[in-house]
Amino acid sequence: MRQPLADPQNRGGRKPFRYSLVAAIVIAAAFWIAPPAHAATPEITREIRHAFSLVQHFDPMPECGFPGVTEYATGNDHLVIVDQGDSVHVTFGETFRILVVYDDPAWPTEERQGTDALHFNLTKGDTVTFSESFHDFASRDGSKNFFKVDYFRTFVSTGDEVRVDREFVRNPPPSC
Repeated sequence: MRQPLADPQNRGGRKPFRYSLVAAIVIAAAFWIAPPAHAATPEITREIRHAFSLVQHFDPMPECGFPGVTEYATGNDHLVIVDQGDSVHVTFGETFRILVVYDDPAWPTEERQGTDALHFNLTKGDTVTFSESFHDFASRDGSKNFFKVDYFRTFVSTGDEVRVDREFVRNPPPSC
């Protein structure tokens, strides 16, 4: 179980895990730099977590009208790393449900669910491709809904040249 985080700017609760995943990808890429000479057959690493759970608390942000919450997340995720010797491919997928319990009892407890999909490729010629599609589906609409977020990111580079760098966020969390 991961430790609770009290980062009031991290509203979706997924950024700490995303940073861990990016670190894992960088480590995998470091191993790729010096592949073994006998790597004719791809090495496939697969990790599946059924029913993970995570509890996080987020402090209040009075300037945004956010009362603070404790989130109880459960879900499933799947990580696959394919090392072909001259390239590395990483895929991550997650589905989750979150029970939101507000610090202020005047706010009702609510549930939401979401998905996250990441793809990372490091290929011959030093081409790097990264994409992410994250959706946090809130159970209600309205101006006080801090959770209904859609996020898409695509990044492609070859050597030092960035070829694609796109990001789209719908209903981003408040940055008050």
